[in-house]
Amino acid sequence: MTLLLLLLFSSCLCCVLTGRFIPLARRYRLFDKPNQRSSHSQPTPRGGGLAIVASVFISCVLLQYYYPVFSDGFGWHTKVLLVCALLIAVISFVDDMRDLSVALRLSLQGLLSLILVFFVGPVPLANLLPIWASVMLSCIGLMWLLNLYNFMDGIDGLAASEAVVVCFAAAGVLVINNAGGSVIFLTIALAGSALGFLVWNWSPAKLFMGDSGSVFLGFSIGGLALITTQGELLTISVWLILLAVFIADASYTLSRRLFTGQDIFQAHRSHGYQILADHWASHAKVSLLYMGINIVWLVPLAIAANAWPQLSLVIVITAYVPLLAMMAKLDNLA
Repeated sequence: MTLLLLLLFSSCLCCVLTGRFIPLARRYRLFDKPNQRSSHSQPTPRGGGLAIVASVFISCVLLQYYYPVFSDGFGWHTKVLLVCALLIAVISFVDDMRDLSVALRLSLQGLLSLILVFFVGPVPLANLLPIWASVMLSCIGLMWLLNLYNFMDGIDGLAASEAVVVCFAAAGVLVINNAGGSVIFLTIALAGSALGFLVWNWSPAKLFMGDSGSVFLGFSIGGLALITTQGELLTISVWLILLAVFIADASYTLSRRLFTGQDIFQAHRSHGYQILADHWASHAKVSLLYMGINIVWLVPLAIAANAWPQLSLVIVITAYVPLLAMMAKLDNLA
């Protein structure tokens, strides 16, 4: 019952906060203006991700006040994650407004990733790597996830709907594993807040989340993956499968640009979802397709990987092969 109330509260709160933010964004002229690399044709208010951030924090603070769920064994880890995610969101909002240099932005992201890994611990790799290598790999993984989530926030509803499905699915697997407490409540708060924002962000979007929202979601989901794998609540395979459609799209696109000698720091329109949105002339169809892939294909595979961890490598490969093949096929539409 508490989880359901948290879901309803965070969804309604974020929906209201997002609606109130739109006139503020217009008043202060916080617009994302279309250019040759944009997927939209009209100036649209941006920075709405702050509503997601505020909703998650308010929901967690109120929940802790009435039901001290963030005082369990993982409470300290989730609190550190929330603080680091807030700082990430602030840095990203400043970047939205001021265009920070790539070096400064990555340095700050790396520092906050290192702080989180220091307090939580790196992803356990069955003693395959020394601790320093595990820490480095965990930090790189966090930074890649928060940035790829930003890369994938290019059409209406895509990033928000991904957060809704991934967080709902992760919460479901946590319930299957009889895991509760702060981790599952934070996961539901993220899912609910993203759902409330999606009301305004679905095509045609009345507001964009901007870097402050996409980077916050990517870092938060990555932090949850770190906490749950370190605490043996979920395996890293489950998270790799749940996030597979975003990881496959962003990683395939980056690899292709690297191998063809293109500037990977330059804005572009060569992601699979962008190619498909142009081909279909619809943002909603692409977002629904990605949601469908998650629900029909990836969520069942994640549940299977959780049930049979000895087969997790095979299941991860099974999840990614058709997605990478789809990305390669989309090249023909570009």
